[in-house]
Amino acid sequence: MGTLGLNSTIHTPVYLHELIVLANTIHNSNNCYLLFSSNCYWFAGMLMNVLEKWTNREMERVDMPAKKLFMGKESKKKWGKNGNWTFVRVYKQAPLEMVGAVFTEFKKNLSEFERKVSSCF
Repeated sequence: MGTLGLNSTIHTPVYLHELIVLANTIHNSNNCYLLFSSNCYWFAGMLMNVLEKWTNREMERVDMPAKKLFMGKESKKKWGKNGNWTFVRVYKQAPLEMVGAVFTEFKKNLSEFERKVSSCF
């Protein structure tokens, strides 16, 4: 596992309503859960990929040792950047074309959401 940070004093923050619209956009782009392809890691990875495009900056990853037990023993292995946990592949990054399509749809959905909210005031 790792931590992805967007800490910055010079960039605008990512607001909650933007995260909600993005999560909904990603869900609508691929709402079929598949254990070894479009799983929770894929969803989180897509979220991070689109946020990187949205904020125009790269996020940092901090690897942390796994604390969970594996086959009755505490695992000392770390999550690698290749999407594997021990010997099981759990994450494969979405193709750049799909990230771009989700990003485009997210911007459209966010604009529509903000238009609807502003029309209430």
